[in-house]
Amino acid sequence: MKFKTGIVVGVGVGYWLATKIDPETRRRFETKVNERVNQWRDDPRVQEVVDSVSTVATEVVDKIDAKLTEGADAVADTADDLADDLADDGARP
Repeated sequence: MKFKTGIVVGVGVGYWLATKIDPETRRRFETKVNERVNQWRDDPRVQEVVDSVSTVATEVVDKIDAKLTEGADAVADTADDLADDLADDGARP
């Protein structure tokens, strides 16, 4: 509950600040924030984490894709077998 309260308070304060400050102050603030974000993005430690997460995410997606393909093939095989059984019994599909 504390987390949700913090989010609500943060959004409220951010909105209030965004609507009350003059445009020049807002531009300076945005410039400082953008500089900090760019510094953070260029940090080698952050890049290492991003690369690691990207690699793991790719592996997970590949495994999910393989499982889905395997499941779809199994369903197709079962449908083919069922269709063959119905055809052998003389039933109409």
